[in-house]
Amino acid sequence: MNDIGVPVSEGLAFNKAFVYRHSNIKVDHVAIDEKNIQREKDLYLNAKGELLEEYYRLLGSSLRDEKEILDAHVSFLSDPDFRDSIIDYIENHSHSALWAVEAAGNKLVALLEGSEDEYLRERGRELNDLKIRLMEKISGTSSTLLVEEDSIIVADYLLVSELLSSDVGKIKGIALDRGGKTSHIAILARAFNIPLVVGLIDLSSRCQSGERIIINGFDGTVITKVDKQEIANYKALLKERNKYLRELNKEASKPSITTDGRRIMIKANVEGLQGIDTAISSGADGVGLFRTEFIFLRKELLNDEMRREEIYEEASEKMEGVGDVIFRTLDIGGDKALDGMGDESGALTLGMRSIRFCMKNKDIFHRQLVSILKASKHKNTAIMFPMISSRDELKEVLSYFESVKDELREKGIEFDENIRVGTMIEVPSAAMTADLIAPLVDFMSVGTNDLIQFSIAVDRGKDTLSHLYEPLHPGVLRLLKRVVDAGAENNVRVAICGEMASEISYLPLLIGLGFDELSVSAHSILEAKRKVRSLSYLECKRLADAVLKRREISEIKKEISDFNERRA
Repeated sequence: MNDIGVPVSEGLAFNKAFVYRHSNIKVDHVAIDEKNIQREKDLYLNAKGELLEEYYRLLGSSLRDEKEILDAHVSFLSDPDFRDSIIDYIENHSHSALWAVEAAGNKLVALLEGSEDEYLRERGRELNDLKIRLMEKISGTSSTLLVEEDSIIVADYLLVSELLSSDVGKIKGIALDRGGKTSHIAILARAFNIPLVVGLIDLSSRCQSGERIIINGFDGTVITKVDKQEIANYKALLKERNKYLRELNKEASKPSITTDGRRIMIKANVEGLQGIDTAISSGADGVGLFRTEFIFLRKELLNDEMRREEIYEEASEKMEGVGDVIFRTLDIGGDKALDGMGDESGALTLGMRSIRFCMKNKDIFHRQLVSILKASKHKNTAIMFPMISSRDELKEVLSYFESVKDELREKGIEFDENIRVGTMIEVPSAAMTADLIAPLVDFMSVGTNDLIQFSIAVDRGKDTLSHLYEPLHPGVLRLLKRVVDAGAENNVRVAICGEMASEISYLPLLIGLGFDELSVSAHSILEAKRKVRSLSYLECKRLADAVLKRREISEIKKEISDFNERRA
């Protein structure tokens, strides 16, 4: 029997299933007696303490990247605002400890999951799992993931603490009913080279522990009730994949140059410090997008300027001699973004987010700019501003950036006087006026995720409209071409760093449109570089010219498909 989910961490595995489901917790929504208030507060505080002890125990034996993820979870549990909200529900609303955690957790989860940013929505899903874990502690239903032999974990969901407290070496694959591509579990699965598929709905309730299953982290297929033919197919696929990976790794040091001599820079998108080591080993030309949001999602780092500087500096140090690191400034928003990560409506997309939020909250913005500038002494650091909508807005931001540099000069603090400055192009108005914006910056980077949804008026996070979210819409492609041309006219490099850049089948079109730099997920670098080396720029340009003349999406898709098939 085949289930199709979302592939998150590549790889293949065939082994026994280990089914792990969390207990259903019944919450009585009945007011407690005043005399029981202290007891319920103690129940909550003791449960939180036990859960924190688990994390601290794991922190003592974890590697650096694991520590960062665990720190983020500890910060959620230790957040004083979250604690005060729970205590308030108990003291002033007569909630039981279970009900209070549920209510406070749901409120914060709703703010995060209401965001249009997939990263923040994923943090919301993780917080929901942590909320349930805390409720399990309170109710005494908490369980432990004990994997005693090589297995494929099949679960409703999985927490970082559960994964790290188990024998990771025995986990050959993970199949989850729910989860996302940017979850911390996804990050760890990729770090441990564990195939991971999510979005399998109710697989954990249909699968039995001990039955043999196959998991394909490339296409999202999970096969239960495995027969001999499926096992034979799996072994053949595994042999073929291992051979392909050996060949790819041998090519890591080869530059990505087309057959007719055009150099295409392939850089990495990374979250925090995760992914940089993979980017380096894969031969990345640099970090085209360093997402800084994770720093601000960790409350203990919000006012820890020294640690933030260390993170920026460590990223720059790691990439010395490899390439530059482009730090995108804070890309979250909402009037209370750093307390609840959202406004009451959850409508962050067209609200006070990204650069608008930063310019309104200059105390936060100032600290981040200072940290990045201090790290720039390594001479391979660049800075990029998101959600710029006009030349006027960019000029205001650049003026403020110059004032921060003046402050550092006055204090005698070293930084790179020639630090490169760029802007994201992800708002249609910016794409339409890219010729006006380009003269003010050293580079532009197109964020296709937002540009596409803003251009077509489609929220890619809403299932009911996701079929309309189309990267190959003629209007989107014309905007991309307009930005590339504006860059060429002003001698400004133009990169593309959205999910579209990581789609290998689109790569010939993007090169043909004129993009000379692509920033992709760290795990896509080797394949992207190989693809570039197989292409002729002139042929890609002819493809792009033909595509731009097409009137319908179906025609565009066929043009690209035919091109790729001819060169398969």
